[in-house]
Amino acid sequence: MGRSKRDKQTTHERIVGVAAKRFRERGLEGIGVAETWDDAERFRAALAASGAWSQRRREQARAALWSEIDDSLLERFRGAAAVARHLAAVERAVIAGTQTPSAAARALLAAFLGDDSAE
Repeated sequence: MGRSKRDKQTTHERIVGVAAKRFRERGLEGIGVAETWDDAERFRAALAASGAWSQRRREQARAALWSEIDDSLLERFRGAAAVARHLAAVERAVIAGTQTPSAAARALLAAFLGDDSAE
């Protein structure tokens, strides 16, 4: 389960709010790296205490897994000889409007997977 856009926006607003508060209180020249780092550490500790930090890390690990799968599949798909044989013609058909993008994608995927029944 991922965090909602609303939760992410709330976290973003909180971080920006803390930074803005420091700027208002001390100005740009009055904020040191150490103090800003301390604020970040307190924020991280609060997230860790609530379980949100580890939840976010789990979400990131899942996202990284799927990103790797997506990248690897796309690389293999694009490099497949069966796809290369059909790609130019399929692209022309889509551009010409004689084949829908969905049908074209299904045909290329069938070629990639070796399923001639979908062509």
